[in-house]
Amino acid sequence: MKRAQSFPVIPTKDKVLLLLHSTNNLKHKALLALIYGSGLRVSEVAKLRISDIDSKSMRVRVQNAKHNTNRYTILSENSRLLYHWATAEQYISFK
Repeated sequence: MKRAQSFPVIPTKDKVLLLLHSTNNLKHKALLALIYGSGLRVSEVAKLRISDIDSKSMRVRVQNAKHNTNRYTILSENSRLLYHWATAEQYISFK
């Protein structure tokens, strides 16, 4: 017998904005925006390196994702801006 497939709960725009505004730390804002805007898993963000973010082509390379696969995902404009602000102020310390 097949298990019933459950879909993820998608937060409202207000809840996402509340989450992003809940921290003043620019690094945390950039990571939260990246998780939400690119559809990344927390474990995938933990493995990211600065070189995985390609702001010119607006995509993020995810290596060793689920089932040991590699993939690309989008980089949202908001995530790109936060990323540039955070790196310009030397806040992001990826591996």
